[in-house]
Order: sequence, then C-alpha cells, then structure tokens
Amino acid sequence: MSDDMSEEKKVLFGEIQQKWKDGMFNSDWTVYAAERSALSSVKTSISIQKDFNSEVLSHCTKKQKYDPSMPNKPVIRVDMEGLS
Repeated sequence: MSDDMSEEKKVLFGEIQQKWKDGMFNSDWTVYAAERSALSSVKTSISIQKDFNSEVLSHCTKKQKYDPSMPNKPVIRVDMEGLS
C-alpha cells in the first residue's frame, strides 16, 4: 500500500479487502453497498491527495530550478534616486 495513506485509511482499506476475500458480502446487500462505498471513498481520497501533492511538488521544483528571477530574499538597492 502507499506510504501516503494515513494509518486509519490503511486499516480501513485492509479490513475491506479482507472482507472481500472472506466472502462476507455474498449474503447482505446493505453491507456490500456500504463497504463498497467506503472503499471507493478511501481510494478517491488517496488519489486526490496524491494529485495535490504531485502538483505542489512540481510547482515548487519548477520555481526553484527554472525561475532564477525570483530571489528568495528581496533585493535592496541603495543606489536608487531619492533614497539618500
């Protein structure tokens, strides 16, 4: 499983997978629908978080590597007129 998942999500995901393997959903449609919905929500949440993290990381990396015109600190120029 992904390292990006919280422990709570990992436990929930593992329990749902185990229930699928054990065949617990064959007799109760309500439980099946609820667990399937929870599994879908967990997968969607993980996917959204990964996409967000990837987008933020790529944006930060691009700024650091490819935009040297944006210094980390403001440049103070003392040779400007009217400052003396």
